Amino acid sequence: MTKRIEKPTSLAQRHFLYLMVCVLGVSGCASDSQQTRAEGIGAGVLLGAIVGGLIGDSDGAKIGAVLGGVAGGVIGDGVADKKEQYTMREDELNASAARAKQIAQEARKQNDSLAQEVVVLKNAVERVRNEKMSAQSRNALVKESQQRGAALLSEVDQRLREVRSEISRQQAVLQTEERLAKETQKPSSVEGIRLVNAGMRDLQNNERSLERTMERAKAQLRLIDTRRAY
Repeated sequence: MTKRIEKPTSLAQRHFLYLMVCVLGVSGCASDSQQTRAEGIGAGVLLGAIVGGLIGDSDGAKIGAVLGGVAGGVIGDGVADKKEQYTMREDELNASAARAKQIAQEARKQNDSLAQEVVVLKNAVERVRNEKMSAQSRNALVKESQQRGAALLSEVDQRLREVRSEISRQQAVLQTEERLAKETQKPSSVEGIRLVNAGMRDLQNNERSLERTMERAKAQLRLIDTRRAY
């Protein structure tokens, strides 16, 4: 014999079931934050209905469910906000690491190109110092080399300033994350911190490489002087 399922008869039961269906429906197709809020409301409704039913009649259960749902929603909002803040912090670390990686790659590529320019400049200096040519040709080559060297130094300086600025920015991101971790008592993303530090090291390596390129370019320029007798 099939057991007959009784339908809820009291208003409190109908309200309770309606609230639970809504909560389950939201949590089944929502974002993580929305699901957290829905779970808070659901837990509040359930606990409120139980407590209200224990200390009163069906109306007490209904009132308890409503009040419990409100309280659960407030608690759920707080938990969801904390989750969102942590996700934003993690996203900021990942975005900063990606930015550092891109700038480091661009700096490394440009530094390789600038190093080749230093070789060209060095060859020009050797020609000025060692090859026999007219004074007019020599002066023209010296002037061309000086212009080339000045442009080279300008490019290196511009890239150096960009790399140093990004290093400062990355340091600020780490300091902000450290402060937020203390204020919220929520530890930082280990992977995010690792990626930012790796990007910092890459940028610092590029900074040193660019500094060496600049020193080599300056050394070659010091060897070129139209007033000197070669």
